[in-house]
Amino acid sequence: MRITDSNYTWSWKSAMRGEGVLAEFTNLCSLINNVRITSVPLGFRFNLNKDGIYTVNKLRSCIDSMAAPSQGVKIDWSKSVPLNVRCFVWKTLARRILVSSNLSIRGIAVESNLCTLCDAEIETEDHLLVNCKIAEEVREWILAGVVWLKKISKI
Repeated sequence: MRITDSNYTWSWKSAMRGEGVLAEFTNLCSLINNVRITSVPLGFRFNLNKDGIYTVNKLRSCIDSMAAPSQGVKIDWSKSVPLNVRCFVWKTLARRILVSSNLSIRGIAVESNLCTLCDAEIETEDHLLVNCKIAEEVREWILAGVVWLKKISKI
């Protein structure tokens, strides 16, 4: 797909799929249509900022303020937590972990809805990460290893 205007050309390797994606794109285009960035001798002027200085953060804030509010949990992420851990936590809170209960909701056939570790309860995020007896044993084993490492590091 390619979009061309007198000032710019955007092009994607694949076509947008679904009416929802096209509607979101059209909405985004209408939101940024009023944004003007003009060249000045020492940089750019930005009409959405009082001081006229363009920042990606300010543009993102403007777009977010015009968009529908998020229905998810707002989390202030620590940069010291690895990105893959932050993504996993976000996916867990958004109920996007691929456990059997979520797969069934999406219409994907699963052999059994029971937990593949303990075979005792329905496999949900809460069960798999918190309530499952096998997961509890793994957590205890990991925490014991951490305590052991702290002890030997003091020697």
